Amino acid sequence: MKLLLLVLFFIRLSSAIAESQKGSFHRIIIYSCETALYNYKFDCQGYQCRCTYTPFLGSIASCIDHYSPDPRTRSLAVQELVEFCGSNHGQRLSVDIVEGLIRNSSKWLQDPLSEGFNKDEVKYVPVLPLKNQLDLSLRDYKAFLGNFDFAQDYGIYLNYYWLLVLLYIGIWNRFKSKRFINKLIGEPIDSIRSNLTLPIIFNRHFQPFTYLFNLTSLLPSSSDALILLGYLILHTVYLFKNFDIYNENKIFNGNLIGQFIRYISDRSGVLSFAHLPIIILFAGRNNLLIKISKLSYSSFMIFHKWTARIMFIDAFIHTCGYYEIIISRGTLFKSLRKEYIQWGTVAIFIGLVILVQAIHNFRIAHYELFLILHIIFAAGFLITCWKHVETFGWKEWIYGACAFWALDRIIRIINLCKFGTPWANLKFISDETFIVKVSRPTNWKPFPGCFVYIHFLHWSMFWQSHPFTIVDSVLKDEEITIYIKAKDGLTQKVLNMIGHDNFQMRVALEGPYGNQSSLEQYQTALLIAGGNGIPGPFYHALELSTKPLLLKQRVKLIWVIRNIESLEWFEEELMKLCEFNIEIDIYITRNFNYQMSDTLPMIKKFSTFIKFYAGRANFNKILNDEFINSQGSIGIVTCGPPIMCDDIRSFTARNLRLSPYRIDLFEELQVW
Repeated sequence: MKLLLLVLFFIRLSSAIAESQKGSFHRIIIYSCETALYNYKFDCQGYQCRCTYTPFLGSIASCIDHYSPDPRTRSLAVQELVEFCGSNHGQRLSVDIVEGLIRNSSKWLQDPLSEGFNKDEVKYVPVLPLKNQLDLSLRDYKAFLGNFDFAQDYGIYLNYYWLLVLLYIGIWNRFKSKRFINKLIGEPIDSIRSNLTLPIIFNRHFQPFTYLFNLTSLLPSSSDALILLGYLILHTVYLFKNFDIYNENKIFNGNLIGQFIRYISDRSGVLSFAHLPIIILFAGRNNLLIKISKLSYSSFMIFHKWTARIMFIDAFIHTCGYYEIIISRGTLFKSLRKEYIQWGTVAIFIGLVILVQAIHNFRIAHYELFLILHIIFAAGFLITCWKHVETFGWKEWIYGACAFWALDRIIRIINLCKFGTPWANLKFISDETFIVKVSRPTNWKPFPGCFVYIHFLHWSMFWQSHPFTIVDSVLKDEEITIYIKAKDGLTQKVLNMIGHDNFQMRVALEGPYGNQSSLEQYQTALLIAGGNGIPGPFYHALELSTKPLLLKQRVKLIWVIRNIESLEWFEEELMKLCEFNIEIDIYITRNFNYQMSDTLPMIKKFSTFIKFYAGRANFNKILNDEFINSQGSIGIVTCGPPIMCDDIRSFTARNLRLSPYRIDLFEELQVW
């Protein structure tokens, strides 16, 4: 149903855009007739006469009547002439008036081929231009205005590229959730996965990549990069494809460079607008493509950033091209007085501010401020884009972007209303971590690996929300638990309010979001967590433990923590897991050694069920042993520090061949 709605939306958007094709015959014939008529002298000559001087207007109308290829095109051209004169010259014409003008002009219409016709004399009656003159003008305007149509079509194709690719990925990911996927093994498949779909770029994905002037950025995964590469290639082809440049084009007086600059400027401007709907769609929390593709929200934020960057490059080319054109004409200061130039200049400036403001360093340093400014600037960008093209067209792209934005906000409000605003119990536990426990509605169902956006309903912060993984309480039905590591900003403010006592506050939750990993199909479920990343892997372990499949499936949970205090805030959940046949390894990296095991009550309490290790986990060795000794397929879930998740992904990509069985990796860390 969601896919159908999205497809129908894009089809409707495409048809709305197609209706505004500027290179259609019924549109270009008006300009072509006018240009052909400039070969003759009228009492009123030039742009201002096209709709105000009756002999010249009658000549255009007669040209349409004589040279339209069929009645339908003629009818469309007459209607277009009515709208053209109304919008450009304020002439209140109607179809009946134009038809009457055609009939009246036929009585006085002069044929340039008739005997006695003198083209150098001033004409006070309508003239029918020659067919060969019209054909030359038709070609010129087809090349010029048809470029806008190519740009519109290519913009539609770029949108459909994303829809089709993500639909294919969704089908594949659903196929992967079936046991049949375990049979897709062997050297060719492992080679493709090891070299194309699993590796990370420059050993960085969740970790920021540092480049010029110590600026940082998040790089796409290899599979996301392949999707982006296809998009970039397609976009580059569309940016330069089908320019009809030739010496005889009278619109540009045969200037080949001038033609290219104008065409690339127009093409890039339209392609820039074509990005608006997908940019807004990718950024939405309730993005329908997430459900369709089963990709993570992090992937869509990568897509959001890269499509926004390409959109800005398009807009920058458009701006530079048009400024070059008006400067070469010597009309810079005159042009700067035109509103559409002013609005376009403001729009490109806002776009630049958005790109700079969204640099990773700035974003993570002051996320709440970034988010507020990002929304304000984005709204300003859409408004200025609207004003820029208010009289030209292409507003359908802005309609689409606004529709996606409104839909996302509506769904978010509905989700908030569904959950309500219950009281939550907040408690400081240890290591700058606090816990939130809140009752959930009966029909509000979480699942392993899901996350929510939580609003703390206090006057100073209620509008802010941050994502956190949740688990169903192991002690109380219809209660969820959220473990939050306080950082700068919102979470630190909440922690300061809690102090070291229990604290109550109303909260509202959006969600649950995310895609559930299908671990049931694997002979071994290897769940790896670091620090506060434990809720997701724990939830998977708990969910798998309740299934009869556990009799055949091996479930192993590995948790890396800094100190023993972390065991205290997760004690209830660990006790629950100890009821089941689950392997649990816990690595304590600070203030712990083997000799302390008998003296620490928390360690003694769990020592029967859990293996404790001092120091960091050597995941290369752990995974190497798991792969070599595997007795069947392995599904790996990771959630923890970025460096840990990146290292596990890199090792898995390099070493798929260690096991003769299928190995799949599911990453639940969300960064953007």
